[in-house]
Amino acid sequence: MLKSCEAFFVYTHLNMANLIPFTKRFESSENLVNLLESRGLQICDRNKAIQYLDNIGYYRLSAYMYPLLKMPKIVHLYKESSTFEKVMMLYRFDKKLRLLMFNEIEKIEIAIRRAVMQITSDMTDNPFWLTDSSYFLDSSRFNETMRAISKEYSKSKEEFILHFKRTYSEPYPPSWILGELLTIGNVNAIYRNIKQNRIRKRIAKRFGLLKSIQFPPSLRTIGNHAFQSCSNLESISLPGLTTIAESTFDGCSKLQEVRVPSTLERIGDMAFNNCNNLNNVYTYTVLPINIDQNTFTNFKATTLWVPFGIIFCTILHHFLLKPKLEHAVGNEDAVLLQGNQFLVDEGFLDAVDIGFAAQRIGFCYSLGGET
Repeated sequence: MLKSCEAFFVYTHLNMANLIPFTKRFESSENLVNLLESRGLQICDRNKAIQYLDNIGYYRLSAYMYPLLKMPKIVHLYKESSTFEKVMMLYRFDKKLRLLMFNEIEKIEIAIRRAVMQITSDMTDNPFWLTDSSYFLDSSRFNETMRAISKEYSKSKEEFILHFKRTYSEPYPPSWILGELLTIGNVNAIYRNIKQNRIRKRIAKRFGLLKSIQFPPSLRTIGNHAFQSCSNLESISLPGLTTIAESTFDGCSKLQEVRVPSTLERIGDMAFNNCNNLNNVYTYTVLPINIDQNTFTNFKATTLWVPFGIIFCTILHHFLLKPKLEHAVGNEDAVLLQGNQFLVDEGFLDAVDIGFAAQRIGFCYSLGGET
């Protein structure tokens, strides 16, 4: 710790040694116009330029002057044909663009606020859920949100708030009224702290979110029901993951592709249940995975890709109980398991064809037919 403090002191001391005092004085708009002209900026109407500098400020406009400077820009000389009018054109364009963006952002904020308040009220059947701690995961975050709510509610002069205070006995209005006082930051904190995962998923579904998920390599475990019924989710990549818990992706009806990393050790019960559009499962595991019963059930014909030369039979019994598999075909790149709906009883394999590049087969129990 001492060495860290010493290093910081040395760095700060050296950095301050390179700093210089600020010696610039305040300049009038007239003097700034003269300065700009001396640097090569063409100004056709000096009086109008002075007026713009008075009303907007040189410092703000300097951001729009910067693209017109010659290289190196530190010299502060302007390119030929650079005019003050071009500076103002850039300023006006940026202003209009920001107004358009703010208008669209406002629409998004209103829609998000409405969705959080409306959907949660409907699913909890409690108009006052917003001020009830039982609906939230983290009590400290809830208390922080309540402080923000109390502050805004107590100081609000909005007529709809005053009307509620004059008319009703409850300490706070229902969520759809109270939500109008909150910032989008407050709404985001509320959404993230909602205890019931199914409520958050319903809100996300309103906006068609979660089509693809790329998990960070640092992630090790996904908990129970984490992405259950995310009906727009189409593909997932799981680098670094060791555990997929129970019903994690249950009901992800549009899920088409799953990539299972070499680090995966366990997949929980019903983890991919009712993923009825799942087309490809790519596994990079070198050792057998501990797969619970009914992990992959109720889906259409699916292809399981397994890197050549690894154990694959150990996982088949649970991995593909439903639909049942006709056979497995191996080649130099992968072992390909093509799923079908109409084959052998008990979920066993009818036949296994192993490619010439396969090196070993792990413990294969309950294999029916020819092996």
